[in-house]
Amino acid sequence: MALAPETVALLHKVRGLQGLRRFPTTGDAYVFTRPSGLPLIPTKVTSEFTRFIRPSGLPHLKLHGLRHAFATLALLAGKNPKVVSEALGHSSVTITLDTYSHVLPDMQDDLAIAVENLLKRS
Repeated sequence: MALAPETVALLHKVRGLQGLRRFPTTGDAYVFTRPSGLPLIPTKVTSEFTRFIRPSGLPHLKLHGLRHAFATLALLAGKNPKVVSEALGHSSVTITLDTYSHVLPDMQDDLAIAVENLLKRS
């Protein structure tokens, strides 16, 4: 999946800081690790994410919910479902469309209006 240039720059900065602080590495090239260099503990990441998100006033969201939010927002933004599917690592666009079809009804209306507008021009 492609990352925005700002995100890539931030990840390089984090990696550079780890090098400066001489974080040990397990050779697995994890970007975010415990000070020992070992991977983060998933349950700890989840609890810290919940603690971080709560004061923001956002609705309760599990960390994995960010994946769903990404897909939903991409589809609502009119991005090609095939491209969204590939970004998510789905084996087919059918999986993506079946999972995120709840965002498509309004998109269908937008499609009909767009086609109608094109036809009116010609």
